Amino acid sequence: MTTPYPTLRFKLTPPNSLRLLVQNAAGTGTPGATGPAGAQGPAGPTGPAASLGPDLTAIEALTLTGILVRTAADTWTMRTITGTANEVTVNDGAGVAANPTLSLPAALTFTGKTVTGGTFAGPAMSSFIDFVEIASPSNPAADHLKLFAKDVAGATHAFTRDSAGVEVDLSAAAAGGVSSLNGQTGALALLLVPQGRLTLQTGVPVMTTTQAAKTTIYYTAYQGNMIPIYDGTNMVPTVITGGEISVATTDTAKSPAAIGASKMNDFFVWNDGGTIRLGHGPDWTNDTTRSAGTALALINGIYTNNVSITNGPVANRGTWVGTTRSNASSQLDWIFGGLGAGGVAGFFGVGNAYNLVDFATFVADSTDSWTYATATWRASNASNAMRVSYVDPTGTQAVEARNYGLPFNASSLFSCIGVGLDTTSNFSGAPAVTSFSSSQFASITAEYVGIPGLGFHFLQAVENVPTGGTSTFRGDNGVPTYVQCGLMVRLRA
Repeated sequence: MTTPYPTLRFKLTPPNSLRLLVQNAAGTGTPGATGPAGAQGPAGPTGPAASLGPDLTAIEALTLTGILVRTAADTWTMRTITGTANEVTVNDGAGVAANPTLSLPAALTFTGKTVTGGTFAGPAMSSFIDFVEIASPSNPAADHLKLFAKDVAGATHAFTRDSAGVEVDLSAAAAGGVSSLNGQTGALALLLVPQGRLTLQTGVPVMTTTQAAKTTIYYTAYQGNMIPIYDGTNMVPTVITGGEISVATTDTAKSPAAIGASKMNDFFVWNDGGTIRLGHGPDWTNDTTRSAGTALALINGIYTNNVSITNGPVANRGTWVGTTRSNASSQLDWIFGGLGAGGVAGFFGVGNAYNLVDFATFVADSTDSWTYATATWRASNASNAMRVSYVDPTGTQAVEARNYGLPFNASSLFSCIGVGLDTTSNFSGAPAVTSFSSSQFASITAEYVGIPGLGFHFLQAVENVPTGGTSTFRGDNGVPTYVQCGLMVRLRA
């Protein structure tokens, strides 16, 4: 049997001593005595000095604070995040005190910027926004919107202008906005006729008193304050500014010329770059004939000027509202007939195209009586004042005229009275004849009922003694309290 050798092991024991450990076959042993500490070896040689790379050297040279940025190879600098006034606000752009933060200011300015795409939502409005009135605002450029305030009949409305410079009342549009009309939706056509009337009396669309020798004519709201004006595509419902617009008969700035003596002229309402104007066209050829330059064109049921008018609307942009006939002094008259020596003639020189009303007048001779003994028709008592003159702008108006008389013939022969249309030398309609003698007293009536046609006409009281003798015709026969002969006419204008 072989005896195993003990095992020798060395163990390094702090701080720097080496101890011998003897281990027997059983794996145990007793450490030996600690040897003396060894002597310290000599110092090693000094190694080369450490060096920085170019990038680190560049960084080492920086002295500012901020965000480190490499701008090129081996080149570094410090940056600071900055904003743009009224567009982007930056806090601690150098990042020294905290992380940089970006935000939008309370008031943003995007001058010269274009915002496209996306969905934009704003906070609910809790108060009104004041729009300052802009004097004579210019037309907006493409894709721009300009708003301004304007007084309309004592109320402030919000307005804008379209690209053609036409004012658009946003308040009126909002007030009248509907999603459907009589169950119909989509593009809805608003059909309306001019709602005003031509008049010689400001603020009075229907004249009931004489207005003589006037030099201003008005277009005044009557059935409403709107008038359709053609814009080349649609009839645009347009407000009659202030409820009334006017023009002088002597105007030459927005009319082809001043109104002449005894002339027929058509009047039009048109949009002059946002200003709604009233103006007239050229003279008619005569009292019953429009010239080529005064022809009318029917567009969507509304009559317009067929050709451009000098100083006025271009073709089809003026809405025709009526026609006038001036007197011998180039003025306009609306004169009700009356009682006077030889009669007081009625003269109605304004004819409306729309919103016509009925009216009547009576012309009477205050002369007690007069005689006539000729078998030729003449004006009653040889007076051309025993008539009523009027204008029919469309040639479609029916008129009624009655001549009331109390004639007698000393020889009991015929005495005749009648109504002459545009004549003093004949009768129109039904004359009236009597053979009463001086001892008889009874009235007779001649009548005219018809449609005289387009233009300026007159209805005249006429008389005749066809079979001889001398007839006496009466005015009031000296007893005006219960006798009065004369001409009664009913018209529309």
